[in-house]
Amino acid sequence: MSLQHFPEHHETLEQAIDLRLDIRNALIALGEFGAIVDHMREAETLATALDDQHRLGWVCAYMITGGQLMGGQLMGDYERGLAYGQRALAIATASGDFALEMMATFNLGIYYNVLGNYRQAVHYHRKNAEALVGEWLYEGFGDPSPPSVGSRC
Repeated sequence: MSLQHFPEHHETLEQAIDLRLDIRNALIALGEFGAIVDHMREAETLATALDDQHRLGWVCAYMITGGQLMGGQLMGDYERGLAYGQRALAIATASGDFALEMMATFNLGIYYNVLGNYRQAVHYHRKNAEALVGEWLYEGFGDPSPPSVGSRC
């Protein structure tokens, strides 16, 4: 990333995290899942160093399926994905961040679906479907498609 050439000020590090979070959607479209994981790990390190719970929550929400789900198949470390999910939900709850809670819940639903734990998948997707109504119905929360749609599928 080009920000590595700038001094490590607090704002620069925040921008470095945000860029890594934002590039995720482009990398999804390109099928570059390994690169997503690399960027999320870098963002996690930066957010932890800054003690930035907001950004760390978003990294965790994206890492629920990040390193474990490649091309629709789980690739190993199941516990890590669930740990990211629990951490993202804890940060969302503590901060009252509705958007983060919805994305963490949505990604946990995807994760459990791929695991074959349909009861848990339905639990998380139903929670989102019930919460994402009215003005929230078409909100993407930074994702290319609204989680309300995916949760209802």
